[in-house]
Amino acid sequence: MDLMILDASFAPLGVVDAFISLQWTRRYYEVGSFELHADMAWYELLRQGRYVYRNDAVEVGVIEGFSYEQGETEEQLTVSGRFLECLLERRVIPQTMELTGTAEQICRTLVDQMAIHPQEPARAIPKLALGTEKGLGTETTCQCGGETLLEKLQELCQSQELSFALRYDYENDKMLFEVWQGKDRTQAQKENGWAVFSKGQENLLTSDYSADEQDYRNFAYVVGEAEQGQTPVCVTVDRTNGRDRRELYVDASSVKREVDGETMTDEAYRQALWQKGLEALDGYRRVEAYNHAIDPNANLIYKTHYDLGDICTVIQEKIGLAAEKRIEEIREAVEADGLAVEVTFGEDYVSLGKAIKREVKA
Repeated sequence: MDLMILDASFAPLGVVDAFISLQWTRRYYEVGSFELHADMAWYELLRQGRYVYRNDAVEVGVIEGFSYEQGETEEQLTVSGRFLECLLERRVIPQTMELTGTAEQICRTLVDQMAIHPQEPARAIPKLALGTEKGLGTETTCQCGGETLLEKLQELCQSQELSFALRYDYENDKMLFEVWQGKDRTQAQKENGWAVFSKGQENLLTSDYSADEQDYRNFAYVVGEAEQGQTPVCVTVDRTNGRDRRELYVDASSVKREVDGETMTDEAYRQALWQKGLEALDGYRRVEAYNHAIDPNANLIYKTHYDLGDICTVIQEKIGLAAEKRIEEIREAVEADGLAVEVTFGEDYVSLGKAIKREVKA
């Protein structure tokens, strides 16, 4: 595997054709990351701010971290970073905005106004453009302001089980923003090939299962701003789906009825509160994950029969569990002996960013 290194303008600088190891972690709801271990021969090429491009991957890495280690007999450098989507963290939503549309439409509007055609030209991210609109998501109303662009996009997409990406179009020298969704590969549908993972299918090398619902919440009371002499509007969001109710109080007083001199209708305001509650509940999901090391030589081929974001069937025969879960993370490990793939179905942790945000909003 060769790694092409690009400068900040995406101009090719050189190719890393030999390295010690590469960890390439793809994530559905969060920004993916990578870590490259190489010898000192590549020191001048692997600098912070440059890009790591793979012709066999849709992601492009941004080198953010660098470290050097000297042992008794050898030297080694490590570069690390995240994928292109991290560039959207560099822009904030400075003013309060009210937006109505599908989740995909709102995301595209935010990216266009904050990073492609902003009122202040200096805020534009070079080479960023909107890619193909796919008609994903359901219509909603949301109010935002004060968050980073990345944070708001993640909230909107996760609330409707969508993802987004910056795809670098090498031929046209553009970064294309697109909202996307994984495929349904369960046995309840006929459009896509089925993907079943189990020891019985002989496609697992190792597997483990974990679940934790200590912080799980599935029903939100969302309280908006109080008008003078009136009781604040309260909206409920029910995601119990037959489970015992676990309630969450959401202070949504930051969601204003009046934006840019215009007053929202009651229906639009309630919809904005509902969306706020939906996003809040996403920070309290039931943590349940199936972690598997996949046999690359088995019946299912990576990126052909299954990929990031796909909903697959996973079976743990020993403990009598079977579930249809989305692939939320894939860890590729490239070393001298080839490629190893580990897959996480479901969410096996709450990210530090989510945990901090959850505590701040509580």
